[in-house]
Amino acid sequence: MNSEEMARTLKPEEVLAVKEDLFELYKKELFAGQLYLGQTRKLEGVITTILNDLIDQEQRHASILRTMLSRAGVETKDNYEKIPQSKINEPLVKAVSYDISLEDEAMHAYAETIKKAKSEKVKLILAEIRNDEIRHLAMLKEYERENE
Repeated sequence: MNSEEMARTLKPEEVLAVKEDLFELYKKELFAGQLYLGQTRKLEGVITTILNDLIDQEQRHASILRTMLSRAGVETKDNYEKIPQSKINEPLVKAVSYDISLEDEAMHAYAETIKKAKSEKVKLILAEIRNDEIRHLAMLKEYERENE
């Protein structure tokens, strides 16, 4: 069973212990996806391929988290925080550095939420997303190293 399917089978009580954390993670995923989308319009080259891959992943993560939250009766919307134009218009080096910090922060936030979760299913779902964040971080760091 994949994470999307597993999220649909969660009982409300499995999500309640971490619903506030899940809500914050959901907002972070939306923010990152919107930021990366804005950056793809301003940047060129290999980084746009990387960012497009990240956009797909962040949208998938947001969808899984939305499902988890709905299982606990929490309503969500698709836009919580406006992306500062300055972050979208940053030069490539600064943009990648900022993106690395976002992915690092997300990785740690997922790890902390996993520790708080009581349900093994919730832990498994979040661990899969955390592992994606680790891969995102590695991709961005590799790009940064190759383009210094």
